Amino acid sequence: MTVYISQKEYDSFTNKLADFEKDREKLQRTLGKIMENSGSFASKTPGFNETEDQIKILNKKIIDVKNLLGQSIIIKDLSKLKKDEITIYSLITTVDINNKKIKYYIQHDSLDNKKDFVIITPLSPVGQGLMGKKTGDEIEIVIPRGNLKLKVINIEKKFL
Repeated sequence: MTVYISQKEYDSFTNKLADFEKDREKLQRTLGKIMENSGSFASKTPGFNETEDQIKILNKKIIDVKNLLGQSIIIKDLSKLKKDEITIYSLITTVDINNKKIKYYIQHDSLDNKKDFVIITPLSPVGQGLMGKKTGDEIEIVIPRGNLKLKVINIEKKFL
């Protein structure tokens, strides 16, 4: 599966991968010290299981980021994306059933926060519900708090 990604996000994920790998190395050294000092009962030593669990979590994150980067094509020109359809790097203006405007921006990394819109990923429930929709479409998205009913009123393509 091809994943379109901006250079900024690609660089951000590359930096995260390096950080994850450094953190894993530190945890592996810690685990080694625990094992060295505890002999054959390492798993009963305080900190062993927690450290091992943290390494497993980091290993999954490393695999996920490597997979994303391996499938990525850096996109520099948004004209390659469909203009009339919600895709990655779309700023979408919607209205809910109470006629309240809600703006969403779709990118791969949802850690940034903006005041005038919500950043979501394409794989989040709202992101999945919006992807492929067009101006005028009405959608209902199942989210943990209940159902979210939206109407798409505008789509813009932009890099943040």
